[in-house]
Amino acid sequence: MLLEPLVHVLGISLLAGAFRAHSDSAIEYPVFLFVALAPFFIFRNIALKLMESIEANRALFAYKQIKPLDTLISRTAVEVLLGSLIYLVIAIGFSWFGFDMSMNDSLSWLLAVLIGLMFSFALGVIFSIITDPLPGSKIFFRLAFIPLYFLSGVIFPLNRFPPEVMSYLLWNPYLHVIDSIRGAIFEHHVPIYGASLAYPGWATLVTLCLALGLYRARRLKLVAIQ
Repeated sequence: MLLEPLVHVLGISLLAGAFRAHSDSAIEYPVFLFVALAPFFIFRNIALKLMESIEANRALFAYKQIKPLDTLISRTAVEVLLGSLIYLVIAIGFSWFGFDMSMNDSLSWLLAVLIGLMFSFALGVIFSIITDPLPGSKIFFRLAFIPLYFLSGVIFPLNRFPPEVMSYLLWNPYLHVIDSIRGAIFEHHVPIYGASLAYPGWATLVTLCLALGLYRARRLKLVAIQ
């Protein structure tokens, strides 16, 4: 968990330097990359780990007081705690080497992260319910996060794309969350036109309602010990 974000930051920063690709002359690229990459990895891990949570803890459902939702919430808490610890360790390391890790608006940052966490939790619940009867679909959900990694603006700013392309990219809630996280950290960040927390907020609410509805409909099937 510690090496994955470090390897990504180091490797992509070296490539960006070799090709002279940088986000903004006022923002150091390793910091620009890390502040988005670390939260995105937490979001990704929550959604994909929850997908495995039901099967991994199925034996516990023999105890009537333990419900599938308990394992999903517990797994989310574990991923958030581990991811936060890794974020803190790497941020301290960046500060040690002279990078500016100060935050412009901590409340906006916290709101953006919370929306991203809730959206990922809702996705994870849906994934776990779908993959329970269809285990082969797990590979599809894992692969889906590869293009999301690039199309959420983690590696490079997406405001360089023409408006015709951005109109489609803005359907991705993670794009709005990542851009809001950068806007809360960097004072001189140029926001993506059309990006805000309103859209991912509503998307999270709708997705969460759908996830809980599916969970209620399938909860008895989920506790069946196979």
